[in-house]
Amino acid sequence: MSEIAIIEAEPERPAEPAPAPVAAAPARAEPQSRLGRWLPIVAVTLAALASFLSVVGLTVASRTIANASLVVADARERQAQLAQVGALIGEVEELRARERAVLDRLESLRSARPATPDDVARAMDDLKHDLAKHEPENAKLALLRSGQSELAERIGQISLKLERIEQKLSATRQASSATGRAPIS
Repeated sequence: MSEIAIIEAEPERPAEPAPAPVAAAPARAEPQSRLGRWLPIVAVTLAALASFLSVVGLTVASRTIANASLVVADARERQAQLAQVGALIGEVEELRARERAVLDRLESLRSARPATPDDVARAMDDLKHDLAKHEPENAKLALLRSGQSELAERIGQISLKLERIEQKLSATRQASSATGRAPIS
């Protein structure tokens, strides 16, 4: 017990507070060099300049693309117009060929002598002969003559009606001029 008693007999010492950590004395800051002070400003300026140049480049590129699109659209429109022009030129050439053929026929007719009454009578006789040859009963010739007579009859009826209308109009004009009113047209 002797050891135990000794340990117990020792009075307890009050606990000493732990020493406060000693803050390191601030190290003496070295003054920044000029490069250190201006480097962030230069970097930001260069970034802003690069951004500005990229905006200008994008603007120029977009305008160039828009102009190129207009040029392509113009070229397509002109190509379509040229296709139409090509078709029109083909039609004009065809019409010109027809015109030349007609002019050649007219020139050959001008250079030929005019038909005499004997030539016309001979051509009519040949036509009648050919008609009679193809149709022995003269059915076509009879049909032609009946058509001509029917046509002559209708023309006669129309001319009679026109004469009646003219007579009524002239009577109406004479009556209106006698009364002083304007004639009815």
